[in-house]
Amino acid sequence: MEAHGLTARQEENVVHVDGGRLALEGYVFDKSKAAGSTALLELVASAPLLGDHRIIECFAGVGASYEHAKQDAFKKMLMGTLHVLIEALTEHACDDEQVDVEQWRGDAASWKVFLGPLLTQQSSASTLTGPYSALLPELQDLFLRTAPPGPHWVRIFVGAYGGKVQASEVLLDNEPWDAALSLLEAQPWQCHDEYQSIRHFMLMIPTATPGALSAPPDRRSTGLKDLLTKALRLERRT
Repeated sequence: MEAHGLTARQEENVVHVDGGRLALEGYVFDKSKAAGSTALLELVASAPLLGDHRIIECFAGVGASYEHAKQDAFKKMLMGTLHVLIEALTEHACDDEQVDVEQWRGDAASWKVFLGPLLTQQSSASTLTGPYSALLPELQDLFLRTAPPGPHWVRIFVGAYGGKVQASEVLLDNEPWDAALSLLEAQPWQCHDEYQSIRHFMLMIPTATPGALSAPPDRRSTGLKDLLTKALRLERRT
């Protein structure tokens, strides 16, 4: 946090950031098996802008040792989620390469949306990003039609191996979002035999009323599909 110019104070397992605007808790679990080392990092975020809600994000790391696995999980958290949290919930402004900001307007509510980069993992060129770009407008439309007023966050994961999708998940406010998962599963994914995955995190903060949104935000993405030009690639470890 201090490296980003934010004040930080640690109190046991909680780091209080930017004068109380954000609190972060971290938990690490050893999930190693005989075949290799695996660490699970759980990040819990709370903030006044979220009210009584808490964001829970989980990251799996692998490596030659448990320490390397923890570092891998921490790297994924830094690349995929952390900048969204500090841009949306503190006074910090991230670089354009780290967070995109959009205004989403629904009939009953509107949100300032902070979109993290698309975190990809593969050995060669990804074949998942194209179908995912087609999915994003459908997810946005579904959210605007169904989400109640208030803060929300979405996490999306797709993992493919052996020529087909092996794992997929869409969470809305920490809970499975079945309608969005149906859209994801209906996509014509193009998969290699090698392992590939994509992970995406976005956070929606309520704005005033829809009629009060004539002024543009400080920074605005030219579209959700532009995220694909800002994909952050992680090398696949075997």
